[in-house]
Amino acid sequence: MRKAQKTIKKNNVTIDDLAVMVAKGFEHIDKKFEVIDKRFDAIDKRFDVIDERFNKIDQTLYEMQSDILTIKERLNKIEQVLGPLIIVVDSLKIIQREFDNRLTKLEKKVGINK
Repeated sequence: MRKAQKTIKKNNVTIDDLAVMVAKGFEHIDKKFEVIDKRFDAIDKRFDVIDERFNKIDQTLYEMQSDILTIKERLNKIEQVLGPLIIVVDSLKIIQREFDNRLTKLEKKVGINK
């Protein structure tokens, strides 16, 4: 039974040989994981840059939204002020036309023709 523990009958490989092969296999896998870890680190750094850019974009959009709201408020105030002024200007145009007509009639009566 002792002999069976020491050697495997196929290819006469000892348990020590198997242990060395397994250890080398794990070393190889460890090296692959190191490469993969480095790649993930690089990807993490790129995502950090992307996150930073998104944060800047979010901040810019927030500021723009705030500016747009301020502009809307100012435009509403201007419309409130201009609304009555437009009515006044329209009324003044009507009055001016009436005065122009009256002046034209007076000029004709007096004998001043343009």
